[in-house]
Amino acid sequence: MLLKIYWSDKIIFLCNNISETIQLSDTNRCQILEISNATDIESFVKQLSNIQSGCYAFVHKEFDFLKANFFNQFHTIEAAGGVVLNQKNELLFIFRRGKWDLPKGKLEVGESAEICAEREIEEETGVNQLTLINKITNTYHIYEERGLTLLKTSHWFYFTTTFDGNTEPQTEEDISEIKWFSKNEYYEIPILNTFDAIKDVIDNFIQVQSF
Repeated sequence: MLLKIYWSDKIIFLCNNISETIQLSDTNRCQILEISNATDIESFVKQLSNIQSGCYAFVHKEFDFLKANFFNQFHTIEAAGGVVLNQKNELLFIFRRGKWDLPKGKLEVGESAEICAEREIEEETGVNQLTLINKITNTYHIYEERGLTLLKTSHWFYFTTTFDGNTEPQTEEDISEIKWFSKNEYYEIPILNTFDAIKDVIDNFIQVQSF
């Protein structure tokens, strides 16, 4: 088992076998942190909170134990978003706070991830007539907000749409532009100015879809 978490300029891997780290990107620069108990996890997390960058692999034979105790060090939230492909074989992107991004947002109480993803796409872009195709992946991101350290799990889904109208950026969410990108345009523009987690989502999408 292997889970990748972004934390500022740090990458954290949770895994249950040291040998798995051989397959990690940047393995030669990834520091292995062998975990014996929950106290080790708490101690390493505190140390890493004061470190600006680097790659670190938390390793414990029981992955569920490792994940549960790592997540317990943070305030956890869940979000969902979507990769949307239109009839012209173009992908939907939003421009927010200086970065190209995918539409996403936090789950409301009692809301499923699938419904949240569809709602956020419509609210943030005005794009509707969405058809859910499948789940793509999850991404994980640690960040600071209002004095709290949050660990956000984002659920990503693939949608198609027959929408062919005008998009409407949700300006109250700091979205200033919405654009459809072809595959060639994606590799020339948004990939150069987006988050690593978004690159992971698109890479996972491209691996299994015909975009």
